[in-house]
Amino acid sequence: MTTSEPVGLPGHILRAFAFGSLTLVLAYVLNNFLIHVGDLSRVLDGGIVVIVIYVLALFGGLALAFLAAGRSLGQTSQQFSAINTYIVRGAFWAVLLVGVGDTIISFLRIEGLAEPIFGEELAGSLNKQNFRGPFVHVPLVVLGYILAIFIRGLGFIWLTLLVVFAQLIIVITVNVYSYEQAFQADLVRFWYAALFLFATAYTLLEGGHVRVDVVFASLSQARKKLVNFWGALLLGMPLAWITLVMGTWDQSRIINSPILRYEIGQQSVGGLYIKYMMAGFLLILAVTLVIEFAALMLSSASKDQTSEGETE
Repeated sequence: MTTSEPVGLPGHILRAFAFGSLTLVLAYVLNNFLIHVGDLSRVLDGGIVVIVIYVLALFGGLALAFLAAGRSLGQTSQQFSAINTYIVRGAFWAVLLVGVGDTIISFLRIEGLAEPIFGEELAGSLNKQNFRGPFVHVPLVVLGYILAIFIRGLGFIWLTLLVVFAQLIIVITVNVYSYEQAFQADLVRFWYAALFLFATAYTLLEGGHVRVDVVFASLSQARKKLVNFWGALLLGMPLAWITLVMGTWDQSRIINSPILRYEIGQQSVGGLYIKYMMAGFLLILAVTLVIEFAALMLSSASKDQTSEGETE
């Protein structure tokens, strides 16, 4: 396939752009991590290493596009969506494990059971966000992404059930046992925020977002693809990149600042230490949108999918 109806652009150009977008967004996240989280700003910030990272990302994108030349644009689009599926599935397991783990720690802390179980020194460390974040949350996040490799039947859609279950527990404990703690409401907000932000790319994949389709619904399949292609290119991807860059440009931005400080919010007494992770949800949102909009571009330019009675 050398050309791509209906957009009229060569398939190899579209593959190169899509894979370049994938590798560049990963390079940007890596660069942001090394500079701000890894505290390597003296080495990387504005230095030759940054240039090397992005040059390697561009060449890596071109190499991947070349390797994918034997596949149709539709098949390549499915690969992009599969990458997103793994990212979101791993994030689901991460928020599940972190939510349950942090809830247990907060409960033991409030009920005075942390010291008898963990010892005075470890219990004291667990009360500090700079300890609980890197030594409890991060290993659970890593474990979540490992589980996502082997367990594919569960995903973020189960967060809906978890949110309902967590809210039900609050109703029961408050009305039956007159027991209510800050960590219970924090858990509901934590899982609900994850559900809302992780579902965005999936909903885009399934075509579930609400759109004003007074004109769109009457278009032919080829013209719908054309609208989706240019919409993803000119509106979707810029929005995702703006969210990513504006949230991580420096240490004071809305994504970087809470993560760097392991921010826990105002409900730290009896609450969960997870506010900084909710800022990280925005990072996942931006990255998955860049990838999914690239997938939408490829599928819109593909000749694999046609409506009944239409050919391209």
